[in-house]
Amino acid sequence: MELIPRAIVDTDTGKILYQLQKGDRLYIKRFEKEQQTPNNRVLLTNGTWGKMYAEALDKLARLDLTASDYKAIMLLLPLVRPNSGLIAYGNYKPVNIAYVEKQLAISHKTAMRTIQKLMDLRIIAKNISGSDTLYFFNPYIYHKGRYINKTLYEMFKKSEWAKEAKG
Repeated sequence: MELIPRAIVDTDTGKILYQLQKGDRLYIKRFEKEQQTPNNRVLLTNGTWGKMYAEALDKLARLDLTASDYKAIMLLLPLVRPNSGLIAYGNYKPVNIAYVEKQLAISHKTAMRTIQKLMDLRIIAKNISGSDTLYFFNPYIYHKGRYINKTLYEMFKKSEWAKEAKG
């Protein structure tokens, strides 16, 4: 009985990449078809995503922010909730000064100063709801979801970030 030659072939060019030998083992990794688009682009599904505007990034880079300010922004970005802009962790538990202080390992005074500076720059906004203090991220800098709700729009529509976004 004659063995049939086997090889690994480049499907685009038809070129033989490797001639299989006796004892070789193949591990077949199947590519999920639903992850591939018609243009051979792969959809990344490794977590949630948000939209950050290039102009806002440029402006953020040019602001006179401290390392704590930038760290706070980076801490808050993944906590922004879709469409509402609410900054919350876990099961929609609103972020507060103590959370920022603990997560960034900074003093309470530094955390308060940082949050106040971000509010002064209209990067975030504070809203009191009953006994809760809620913080919202400016959707003209970063947001998640297809749209922003009317309340979030009203909070930030007069900010310089909104004016610059409208050109």
